[in-house]
Amino acid sequence: MKLLSAVRINFLRWREDPKYLMVLLFLGMYFWRQMHGFVDYARDMGCTMTPWLLAFLPSGTVILPIMLGYVLLISDAPFRNGQQQFVLLRTGKRTWLWGQILYLLLLSALFPVLLWIFSWIFMLPALEWSLEWGAGITTAAATGAYGGYSWIAMEYSCMKNASPLEATIWVMAAMTAVCFLLAMITAGCNLWFRRGVGPVAVTALSAMPVIVIIFAHQPNAIKKLLWVSPVSWLDRSLMGHTEQGLPPLNYGLVMPVVLSLILCGVLVGTIHKCDVETEEV
Repeated sequence: MKLLSAVRINFLRWREDPKYLMVLLFLGMYFWRQMHGFVDYARDMGCTMTPWLLAFLPSGTVILPIMLGYVLLISDAPFRNGQQQFVLLRTGKRTWLWGQILYLLLLSALFPVLLWIFSWIFMLPALEWSLEWGAGITTAAATGAYGGYSWIAMEYSCMKNASPLEATIWVMAAMTAVCFLLAMITAGCNLWFRRGVGPVAVTALSAMPVIVIIFAHQPNAIKKLLWVSPVSWLDRSLMGHTEQGLPPLNYGLVMPVVLSLILCGVLVGTIHKCDVETEEV
């Protein structure tokens, strides 16, 4: 029960810290801007849209503002607000840290669920529930006919040889793993160095996909960058092309998990040396 105290307090913090509402409103407006055009697209094309656009979201630069919203959520991890001092006194540093890690894992899992909901809720007038990609998405990805309706990069390779459920689950799983990795990097930097270093580091990592896209016409450069760009591992249009020297799909799932576990171990092993002074109540 002591372990869950830090988790519970962090969730209760959502009611007091305005950044959570701000990120929610920002994501809502951003997704409305990206998704509502598909209602017009469906009307003009005489088709409907299915709720599987999340699989395409990591392609292109549309993912950058979304990941920056997530960076804001984890920017001060591990969270040391005034209430946490009582948890520290009752549990000690190590148990407190495990509670922070568990909270960040849950937050990382909830974030892609929220994105998936936002990816279809603004298309409700044209939405059709189906386990198939549907004519709307297939036509958009195959022909680029959605141009002018949204900035999402509808790469056909994101859906090739995969069912919509399979592709969506893969993206959500990979996003959970990558988000947790970014959270662990933030927590480590904020504990080992000083507050503010973590957000800078993960902001740079979140912006790396833009560099990958800029140099996409140079195969050697993209091969090197993609292997070390965590957010790019979510892009199914780039991952899986092993014949081109690019990472396999499993790399996007396994690598962030392995790196996160290593960081968790190092954090727990060094927490006794870290300053965890909390804010004043």
